[in-house]
Amino acid sequence: MGNHRVSILIPCYQQAHYLPEAVESVLAQTGDLEIIIVNDGSTDATREVAQAYVARRPGVIKLVEQPNRGLAMARGAGLAAATGRYLVLLDADDTLEPGMVETCVRAFRQHPDADLVVGDAWSVPADHPTARRPLDQAQVPRWPDVLEYNPFGAVMAVMARSDSVRRVGGLAIEGLRACEDWDLWIRMIRCDMKVVPVRRRLGNHRERHDSLSRDPLLMLDSKIKVLDWCVAEDPRLVDPTLEPVVPITREAYARLRNGAVLHGLGLALGLGAAASTLDALLERSVPGDLDPDYCAQQFAWGWLHGQRVDEAPPPRPVLDEALTRIEGFLRGRACSPRLSASVAGRIRASLYPRRDLAWVWRGLRWRLRRVVAAAGLGTSVPRAS
Repeated sequence: MGNHRVSILIPCYQQAHYLPEAVESVLAQTGDLEIIIVNDGSTDATREVAQAYVARRPGVIKLVEQPNRGLAMARGAGLAAATGRYLVLLDADDTLEPGMVETCVRAFRQHPDADLVVGDAWSVPADHPTARRPLDQAQVPRWPDVLEYNPFGAVMAVMARSDSVRRVGGLAIEGLRACEDWDLWIRMIRCDMKVVPVRRRLGNHRERHDSLSRDPLLMLDSKIKVLDWCVAEDPRLVDPTLEPVVPITREAYARLRNGAVLHGLGLALGLGAAASTLDALLERSVPGDLDPDYCAQQFAWGWLHGQRVDEAPPPRPVLDEALTRIEGFLRGRACSPRLSASVAGRIRASLYPRRDLAWVWRGLRWRLRRVVAAAGLGTSVPRAS
């Protein structure tokens, strides 16, 4: 194993058209590199594109093939073939920024006890590639705060020590179809592994409207599965050198799970999902704690993620009917009518942002940034005071 070799894992399913851009962004890096493309049962030209790169850079680029088993299992297959001391997870539709590898390896040299190096990234709309916006994620949460959100969702801006990933159970998580990166960060932070932040943008995350993160039921079920591992001793954390902290309480679990339900509801409404989807999401709630701030925040995040800037929101009657369902859920879960009204009021503000000047300005600012970027005038638009 090379002293500072970096293994770049690129799982690919039906994204042959994006794959060359991802691979080229790695080939532009400096250092001892190993690129492992995992064809996760694609029926498009993924195999042909990957084989052409293998022929072009034999010994540097490898192709691993498997039947379609999902992103987590594809990454696990890549890790099994990796020989690098360090690891980068690069989705086939994302890219690395110039100097990413050099920056992270330097950070590991400066912090030889580090397990994870995390940088910031850019979010790039697939339909407006020049209108990228910053993704700030070089903040390090502790246990159990890491359970409230995915702190390092832009995985291409993260480099991990390969042995550390293996010690906490690896990447191949059977049955987990989403949130697999969040699950990894949870296991590492739960075991008090050292995370080093780097204040530099290291990658580009492509926003696609058909991504898994816009499937409310899939995302909620995946979050629940991840949370279930945290309310007990995680059977994957069996390495004797690990010292995982105690599991979360049932009360904390209820708070987090119900917050995830509200996130799913916000996402579903932003996408204009059917009433049956809302009911299915509500059925996944559990009795217990209902944190108004957390629930309202999660709902707003889900709502914003589901919205498309270039499309009108669902009609007002649809939102009103959905809000009635949500308020019924809140009354059934809340400790008091005041608590229920508090959460419902904040959710209503998210549903009808035109009543809030801050929401209006955020929408206008985002549209202005796209217009300015499309005109080639930069991306600077003043912030609201």
